[in-house]
Amino acid sequence: PCYDEILADSKSKSLHRSRIYQVLCEVSGDRSKYIGPAQLALIHDDFNVRSSAVRLLGRIGGPNDTAPVVALLFDDKDRIIYYAAEALAQMG
Repeated sequence: PCYDEILADSKSKSLHRSRIYQVLCEVSGDRSKYIGPAQLALIHDDFNVRSSAVRLLGRIGGPNDTAPVVALLFDDKDRIIYYAAEALAQMG
């Protein structure tokens, strides 16, 4: 769908990126192709993009996908740290 195009476009709005990750958290089906884009989003400047991406990784990622999430345990936003710890627990 258009999600792929928006996530691949470096000029796409942060709001659109975060909303896509939020939607992907709620839908069922194979979402594994979004693991890579979500991992890249963990270093985004926008809090909402980082938080929605890490929450998605908690739902669709596995033990082999944890390294970038661990880095968020040192984020300057407490809420991101909380979401990262939650995601790590979900990922195994």
